[in-house]
Amino acid sequence: MVAVRIYSFQEEHLDIPTHLKTTIPTELRDAFYRARFIAGRTFRGLEYLEISQANRYQAMCPCTNINYYRHQTSVLRLFSWHHDYHWRDPTLAPTEKLDPAILCFHIDQSAYQSYQAIFAKHREAFMSGLFLAWDNAKRAMEAIAAKVRLSEIERRMWNQFWHISFLGEMQKWESRALALSLPSWEEIIDELYDAILECVEGADDMLANATRGIANTGGLL
Repeated sequence: MVAVRIYSFQEEHLDIPTHLKTTIPTELRDAFYRARFIAGRTFRGLEYLEISQANRYQAMCPCTNINYYRHQTSVLRLFSWHHDYHWRDPTLAPTEKLDPAILCFHIDQSAYQSYQAIFAKHREAFMSGLFLAWDNAKRAMEAIAAKVRLSEIERRMWNQFWHISFLGEMQKWESRALALSLPSWEEIIDELYDAILECVEGADDMLANATRGIANTGGLL
């Protein structure tokens, strides 16, 4: 599995500031905590989708294939490799590349297409379910904020917290949810080849010896 995005949130932006919490109406405070609960549930749903997307290279091999476990191990080795060279420390020796003898990729277009269909179904369920619920919760929150009585200072502080602090943190994962997708078969083939070229010793020979027609249907690498 390739790396899953790690989100970093500023904790102080995820709760109503203490000085504001004690002065705003209970209705507004309760509405915020309902919205925050729905946001958390939606974020966890997104994490599930991201884990599924991160498994895209494993999904190129059908689980019924005799080479399935070798393919899984090879993907993990390939995407766990990284070179140690850094321009600030040019004396650091480069990491030894992977031996092609320990790798075996079996890719099958029909297996990947099945995975794409399942992913699309789950993403649609997420967008029309959890994500829509979060969007509705935001609208409800803002409708309540607009009608409750707040002093000018309280409203300014509330708007700063809600629109800038809290929703600013939510935007970190909302934008990801809207953009989350899978590469096409041709694109993921190119991504896999590029990773092999970067990480595997003698990758040119390995790819040159790949089964003919692999980019169109499937086969062993």
